[in-house]
Amino acid sequence: MNEKVYGIDLGTTYSCIAGFDENGKVEVFENDIMESTTPSVVWFHDGKKATVGAIAKEQIAIEPTSVVSAIKREMGSNYSIKQLGKEFKPEMVSALILKKLVKDAKLSRFPKPKVVITVPAYFGINEREATKNAGVLAGLDVLALIDEPSAAAISYGMEQEKLDGKNVLVYDLGGGTFDVTIINISHEIKVIATEGDSRLGGRDWDEEIANYFIERFCKEKGYDKESISKDKAFYAQIMSVAEKIKRQLSYRTSTKVAFKYDKFGDSISFDFSREDFNDLTEVLLYRTTLLVEKALEEAKKKDSTFSTSDIEILMVGGSTLMPQVAEMLEKKFNKKPKSYNPHEAVARGAAFYALQVNKVKETTEKGGNIDELFLGGDVSKNNQSEDLSLGGEKFIRVKPVTSKSYGIRYFKSVSDKNGYVLNVILKNTQIPFKPNEDSREGISKCATLSENASSVLFELYENEDTTFRKELDIEDDFCTKKGEMILALPPNMPKHEPLTVFMELSEDGLLHVWGIHNRTGNKCEVSIKTENILSQEEIGRTAQEIVDGIMID
Repeated sequence: MNEKVYGIDLGTTYSCIAGFDENGKVEVFENDIMESTTPSVVWFHDGKKATVGAIAKEQIAIEPTSVVSAIKREMGSNYSIKQLGKEFKPEMVSALILKKLVKDAKLSRFPKPKVVITVPAYFGINEREATKNAGVLAGLDVLALIDEPSAAAISYGMEQEKLDGKNVLVYDLGGGTFDVTIINISHEIKVIATEGDSRLGGRDWDEEIANYFIERFCKEKGYDKESISKDKAFYAQIMSVAEKIKRQLSYRTSTKVAFKYDKFGDSISFDFSREDFNDLTEVLLYRTTLLVEKALEEAKKKDSTFSTSDIEILMVGGSTLMPQVAEMLEKKFNKKPKSYNPHEAVARGAAFYALQVNKVKETTEKGGNIDELFLGGDVSKNNQSEDLSLGGEKFIRVKPVTSKSYGIRYFKSVSDKNGYVLNVILKNTQIPFKPNEDSREGISKCATLSENASSVLFELYENEDTTFRKELDIEDDFCTKKGEMILALPPNMPKHEPLTVFMELSEDGLLHVWGIHNRTGNKCEVSIKTENILSQEEIGRTAQEIVDGIMID
């Protein structure tokens, strides 16, 4: 049986798609050059063509201005790039990558393939919404988004002889993002805590040694480093050399670096050791350890009995193949970490999750009992494997958490110009999350500041703080505005008129906010119009026309 659902790992540097074969077993689909992963690189050329993958990556050093890479790092931002005479937002470029994956997997024969797309656990609402929009632009039925560490944990859980409530720390270092997530695996995948950095990954290691190579070249040959670094073609060439050297040092202790500056014909070669590499990138590795510590601290706050003595360490993501990662984790936890299918685990887990989400959707539409679909208690692998791979009735429930806190900007008085942010949902809260009237979780009481106010503007902020009542600096890098909405009020409203704000988070990590005027019940109930994200109208019109007008190679 070939289930028509798919999991997509939309990565910063490489992407991967998985589904099910005729026997109902999960498989990763190879691309047109028989590789399981495809470089997330797009080369725009010939007026209306976009080549995605290995050939596009080779063009970086030849036509750097016509090539877009690492677009995932710009998801949810106001970044745009002009190619083929048109403006491309990050989700539009990502849509082209998705279309390439679908084309190579030969899914184009299906009218609208059903997929689950993975995102870094540390993505906020902007990035998640942009990722979902990319899937829509690519002509996909996006069933859900799932965090990458959770997807890897699902894939890993499928291979275990017994799901016995073990705690697993998933250290996920990809090409452009880093997540550390502590998960409990039993009859459910329960996320305990997550931390991360959406701008920290293997690409940063490449940049660090590329800059060193350029610095050494300039010192020996007498060039100015600043001007040389601005040569895009040369810098792209050195980045390619850096990535190659990084890979070689994953299985060798030393190697030879050699490259040539074609513009002037100067070349250089020198020995470069794994020790040199580790010294140059030590700070980057240290940044991941700080986030590991934060996640462990949060896990201990949630459960005083939590211990690292029996925790399993799981490494996923291609950048964990760097020996320094395993060495650091073994030293820190006094146990060997497991390298688990670093390139494919996330896509495989997403495929399993797509199977589950689709079954839940079908059951809901038929009025069935969703709870009966899920496993309960300790269940052996032999008892569950066939059901999971063949689309049977028993699945593992996934319980993620939010990686950010969300609050509303308030003012203490009319003269208060800056205001402060009061959190309504805290980071590491389990999702899906719905407001609770009894406990007042997800609910915030407020009031008008002046008489005769005709409306109230609610501004949503995403931040890193883990307390409800702390006054946050709205200018802080870790507290950023994500959207706003307006609640209309009846005429002649008195001062201090009571208002209430409610927040809800879906399992995808997408936020819904609404406000109510307590006395009249007037409501503004809208999904937050997040900033820098294409509107549904733009997706259906301008952006869709541009994406559909591109021929994918």
